[in-house]
Amino acid sequence: MPPPPMADAAGEVTAQIETETETVPVDTDTDGGEEDRLSALPDDILCSILLRLGSTPAAGQTGVLSRRWRRLPSKLPKLLFLFPSAPACVGPGIAANVAPVLRHVDVVCCDAPAEAVATWLHHVASRIAEDGVVYFRNTLSQRRVVVVFTGVQGAQRTGYFVPTYELPCFATAAKLWLYLEFLPLELPRSGVFARLTEMFLDHLDFNHKGRGKFGHVFSPARCPVLRRLRIAMCTGLDVLCIYSESLEHFEIEFVAGLKELSLLTPKLTTLEVSYCFYYIQEWFCSITAPALQFLRWGDRFHPESVLFIGVMHLLQLTIFTIPVYGRPGCRTIQEFALLLQHFCAVSRLDLLLSYDWDLNEYVYLMESITKIPYMNTMSLWLYTRGHAIGTSVFHLLSLCPSVKNLQVTLLDDIKEDSPCQQYCECDQHPDWGEWETVVYGLEEVEIRNFRGTKHDFTFMSLLFLVAPLLKKMKITVDGMANASEESSQGLREIAAEHPGACFEVYYNTTGEFYEFRPSNFIKTPDDHYYDCLAAYAARTDLPLRCIDVVTVRAHAASTGEALRLAARCLSGEFVFVNETPGEDEEGLAVERGVFELPCFENATKIRMRLGFLGLGMPPSGVFRRLTRVLLIHVHFHGPCDIGDALSSPRCPALTDLSILGSRGVDSLTLYSLSLDLIELVDLSGLQQLTIVAPKLICLKVSRCFKWNRPIANIHAPALELFEWMEPYDPSSIQINSMPSLTFLSTLLRVFEHPNSLFNQHCASLLRRFGVDSLHLLLVYPSNLDNDQYMMGDITMLPRVEKLHLRLSSRPHAFGACVFHVLRMCTGVRKLTVDIQPWKVPSECPIGCICDQPNDWKTESISLDLLEEVEVYGIEGVEHEVVFLRQLFRSATDLKMIAITFDPSVNLRTSLCKKLISFSHPRTHVELRQECDGSMTIYEPADQLARRKLKRKRKRRSVNH
Repeated sequence: MPPPPMADAAGEVTAQIETETETVPVDTDTDGGEEDRLSALPDDILCSILLRLGSTPAAGQTGVLSRRWRRLPSKLPKLLFLFPSAPACVGPGIAANVAPVLRHVDVVCCDAPAEAVATWLHHVASRIAEDGVVYFRNTLSQRRVVVVFTGVQGAQRTGYFVPTYELPCFATAAKLWLYLEFLPLELPRSGVFARLTEMFLDHLDFNHKGRGKFGHVFSPARCPVLRRLRIAMCTGLDVLCIYSESLEHFEIEFVAGLKELSLLTPKLTTLEVSYCFYYIQEWFCSITAPALQFLRWGDRFHPESVLFIGVMHLLQLTIFTIPVYGRPGCRTIQEFALLLQHFCAVSRLDLLLSYDWDLNEYVYLMESITKIPYMNTMSLWLYTRGHAIGTSVFHLLSLCPSVKNLQVTLLDDIKEDSPCQQYCECDQHPDWGEWETVVYGLEEVEIRNFRGTKHDFTFMSLLFLVAPLLKKMKITVDGMANASEESSQGLREIAAEHPGACFEVYYNTTGEFYEFRPSNFIKTPDDHYYDCLAAYAARTDLPLRCIDVVTVRAHAASTGEALRLAARCLSGEFVFVNETPGEDEEGLAVERGVFELPCFENATKIRMRLGFLGLGMPPSGVFRRLTRVLLIHVHFHGPCDIGDALSSPRCPALTDLSILGSRGVDSLTLYSLSLDLIELVDLSGLQQLTIVAPKLICLKVSRCFKWNRPIANIHAPALELFEWMEPYDPSSIQINSMPSLTFLSTLLRVFEHPNSLFNQHCASLLRRFGVDSLHLLLVYPSNLDNDQYMMGDITMLPRVEKLHLRLSSRPHAFGACVFHVLRMCTGVRKLTVDIQPWKVPSECPIGCICDQPNDWKTESISLDLLEEVEVYGIEGVEHEVVFLRQLFRSATDLKMIAITFDPSVNLRTSLCKKLISFSHPRTHVELRQECDGSMTIYEPADQLARRKLKRKRKRRSVNH
């Protein structure tokens, strides 16, 4: 979940500086006494640079550069204080800003006193630019559980006086978002929000009970252009009456104690009301909205208490949450039944149905619903807790047999130990398996998060039976469900029984989470994911299938707390990305602390890129369902060893493990009975590696022992793919027998200093294994002055059929090296040569030894079995043309060769003709070049004619 945009309302990255450009004398008080050209730039350019730093404190730190820079941060038209900013930093930062106008204010403070927050709001309000944006949020380091009736009155009864602060009038702001942890606040009694289009009021204590006229603030006289309004998790409000000629979208949620809601909004199209009238004996709601199209209702309803006036064109009605089973005389189901009877017809009906875990003490409630609107699409969202869904779904279908589209989404967790037992009430009352009602209008059905249980298959079969016009059924199998052969066979059998219907089956492996109530607002500042996780963690009966968080420069404290909340409510995939723009590769620019990874007992996948935040592994706990782990840019800290946390006793189901670009791992020991794949890349500082994994199939180790002598012990008898991009010393590296190995990848240094044993040690690795495919990275240093050709140390290679050579050779010639390898692989059938692009453009010096020994240009070797060649990155220089000529001469039975040129090369017709002239008549030649996403292919005219003739003959034979 990404943080809110830091751009202004117009979407610009930089704001327009509304100050006059000054001509400032050059500041020369640098250490070297040299001219400071950067400080000589105009103010508007320097301010544009500071805005790109991402926060006001970061801009303030540039004052150490020179005297000129000290006053620039105070002129910035943006105030950006990212989470968790301390009050001691925010207050002076706001007071010091002297910009004439502020175009964007984004403040996320922690533990700020109420008086200070009120002062800051007043200081900012008078200086907001036209169409400016204000995000103001105060969080608490010690989170509290909010009691719905806690407020100022309760505080006064205990003898404490809590002052109330008045919100200033933001006359020029376009967007105003306030999230202030129940700050006692009163809306302004005067003033006009002349340009305000969007207002978000969350976690506020209005202290307005019994005073009325609260909604007057949103009237046309005070908010003439207000289009979107949301009031959520607020207290101290009992009456809300809004008359607005501009309001189009209104949400009110969890306003506990609300007794009266009146809306007179001619342009309102979207309305959501939820959890406001519960626990209130008498309430009244009047909605006058003739343009209303989308209604989401999650609250109490009675025709005498809730009036919809002039609502004639409703397109979508959403109701939540309807209990399927409950105690006799349940008031909730009766009220929802009355609401469904209130509307005659809608285009789409969305219902959220909920089952309890144990139904023994409950009765079936859905029979209370006797009428629903006519509709084209019915969308049912079900928290089933493992129970059968047929009873409730077919009951609703029987009330509207003309429905054309049915969508069923299962929201609950997929668990092997389903709580639904034999003879459960869900499958017995009534006997839905013998349903006889004909749903004559149903044409399309979609079932999302299909579980594959027995009653799910019965439900699908009965749908085809009662819907004679059913043309299409789309099934999305939950990625966490067991895709057994039995389930797959069941789906195939149902498809085979109904050949006239289109049957589509998808397997969801993306971790996509279907949301019943997606937010219509953009996300709130930086640590908004914390509150989202806290809300879900408080409702442990609603496990999340996927949590995906993207944040910027996160701190360890907030990250650790967020992960602890995620571990409580997650039952699926967890993704956490901490972006650190502008910092160095290892994240040392800012020390952001260390946190301990909680134990994700129900997580199936964990993918984290931490921006080198410090991470400690949990000393206890079992990741019982975890199958995949990907850790990028992590700085590991003790005391728990990472190998201990990821081995079989604590990760019994782990199959894939990847650790990339991380630090702090000097010793890694893995004992796993389940791992299939291990990938370790760029763990600079690793000294010792031990792997015992009987089922391991793929092992990749690259750039981990860069500055140390490698010590490794690898026991993986089932290994099939082995990539070792490290020095290999037989005296310190023990690799047990790998009889199943088919793919080997390693690196060789073509030129090295004379006493190097690198290639000799690698030669012993190459002699150990017999494989079908060999992948070699051939590395050239940029400067060969003090090196000598070392490929002579390689005297034997495995007998392979597929050979892949990746050349880091620019700008040197590579023919001698490649043909030295080919002399030892004369049985190869497929050859791939991949020339890596330039890192830094340079030229091969005259008299360079890269082309030595040069006997490869005239020597003839036999590659009689070579049938297919692919060459990538050709630039058409002389030594490359000679290499291709010799390759054609050596491979007399070559069937196909594809040569892909570098995109920077101007592909000349003369060069193409020259390369084609080397080929044999029976060899298919393709010359390719990819540029701007399109591929250009050059073929000889006679070859193209033969291919067209062959296609023509084939079409004739098919016609005959």
